[in-house]
Amino acid sequence: MKEELEEFGFSEVGEDCDLILRCTAAILKKETTPESLLELSGQQIRGAFPKVRNGIFGAIYFMRKQLKVTALKNLIC
Repeated sequence: MKEELEEFGFSEVGEDCDLILRCTAAILKKETTPESLLELSGQQIRGAFPKVRNGIFGAIYFMRKQLKVTALKNLIC
C-alpha cells in the first residue's frame, strides 16, 4: 500500500502497520483497542482489507480536495 500512497504524498500511512490494523479493527469491531484486534481472525482481517484500503484512499481524497492537504507531512507539526 505504501507505493500506492506515495504518489499522493501519504506513503507513511502505508508503512504504519499498526494504523492499518487499528483501522481494520474499527471497521469490524467499532473499536480500535488491541483487545478488539486480537478477537479477529486472520481471515476476517484479510477480508476487510478492501474496505480499509477504500477508506484510507477516501480520507486522503477528502483531505486533498476539501482541505487542500497535499501530503501527510503538512499535517505533522
